[in-house]
Amino acid sequence: MTDLAVHWDGQRVGRIVVSQRDGNCVFGRFVPEAGFEVCRGAFEEAHQGDEEYQREVARTGDVFADRERFYAAVAALTARISLPETGREVEEFHVFADDTVEIYLYAPDN
Repeated sequence: MTDLAVHWDGQRVGRIVVSQRDGNCVFGRFVPEAGFEVCRGAFEEAHQGDEEYQREVARTGDVFADRERFYAAVAALTARISLPETGREVEEFHVFADDTVEIYLYAPDN
C-alpha cells in the first residue's frame, strides 16, 4: 500500500503508512514530518483522550466508558486535516495513543 500525505490547514505535517483500505476507511500509522509542530498539541490531546479511555476500560471493564475528550480531539483534528491524494474530504480522523489511525472519508459524489 502507498503512503498518504497528511496536511494541517494545507501544510504537510506527516504521512499515513497505510496498512489497509476498505471502502471509505483508511487504516494505518501516522508518521510526523517537518512542520508537525503546528499541530502537535491537537495530536497530543487525542493521544491523552485515548489513554484516559484505555485506563478507564482497564479499571472498570466498561468498553462503553466515556470517550468525550477523545471525540472532542477527533473533531478538532478532523476540521483541519486533509489527505489531498485521496481527492476526498475527511469525515473523521481518529489518531490513537500509539499513532495508529482510523480515517473515514466522505463517499465520492455519484
